[in-house]
This record gives sequence, C-alpha cells and structure tokens, in this order.
Amino acid sequence: MTTRTRESTAHAALRQEEERLDGVWLVITLVGLAALLAGLSLTVVLLLRSSTRGAIAASVASPPEQSSSVGGLHSELFARPAAGELLKQQQRAELDRYGWVDREHGIVRLPIDVALDVVAREEP
Repeated sequence: MTTRTRESTAHAALRQEEERLDGVWLVITLVGLAALLAGLSLTVVLLLRSSTRGAIAASVASPPEQSSSVGGLHSELFARPAAGELLKQQQRAELDRYGWVDREHGIVRLPIDVALDVVAREEP
C-alpha cells in the first residue's frame, strides 16, 4: 500500500458524520408543543370565564371600613366646605389657652406667645 492510499484510508476513517435532523422526531416534537399550547390556552380561557366580577365580589367577606383619618389627614376636611378653616380656628384657640396637661408632673399649657417669651428669657 502506498502512502497516499494510507492517508486517504485514514482520512476516510476520521471523517465527521454529517449532522441531520430526523424528520420523524421533529414532527413529533412540534405536534406535542402545539398540543401543549392548545391545552394551556383552553385552560386560561375557561379560568377567565369562570371568575367573573360577580364571583369575585361574592368571595369578598365584607367591604373595607372607611377611616376618618387617612395617611395622617382628616378626610372630613375634604368632605365639608370650610372644614379646614374651622379646624385651623380650633387649633389656634387651643394654642391661645392656659391649662393643665399633666397636673401630677407639673406640665402646663401656655399660650404660644407666652411660651415663646418664657423660652426666650431662659438663660443658656
């Protein structure tokens, strides 16, 4: 045997196999994926039809209670006209009165102007 014949025989033995897709397995895989997708779509459609707003509303035990204070704000300020002005007057009247906050501990309420004068007169 010549060298050339040996090389061609060795080359033929080391030749890479061609890559081919098996048509049967490809068709089986595509049909399976299509069936899975159809089943999922049908399930979603059936679930969406069964859970209507009425069914969801019936499953709720009771509506949430409304609070008069939301986020630190008094909601009645928005419901009544001039309620904010009334609240401001009440708060101002509270700031302008003398009174006891805690008699046992000697804590008093002073009008804001008097309190500012007392604090300003205190020595550091």
